[in-house]
Amino acid sequence: MHAALRRKGPCVSRKRVERLMRSVGISGVLRRRRGRTTVRIPGVRTAPDLVERDFNPTASNEL
Repeated sequence: MHAALRRKGPCVSRKRVERLMRSVGISGVLRRRRGRTTVRIPGVRTAPDLVERDFNPTASNEL
């Protein structure tokens, strides 16, 4: 909003634009940052599977 006003409108400060927008109840759009996925380091071993995960159990309540 402030950049558009600087290009086309009167000379106003960023803080004035923020204050006026807050008084009217509007806000700017915030860009979301994308989360970073796991980055594996070559040469580093993963933790051992101590419980021997079985994703196809034979019955309920079994490890």
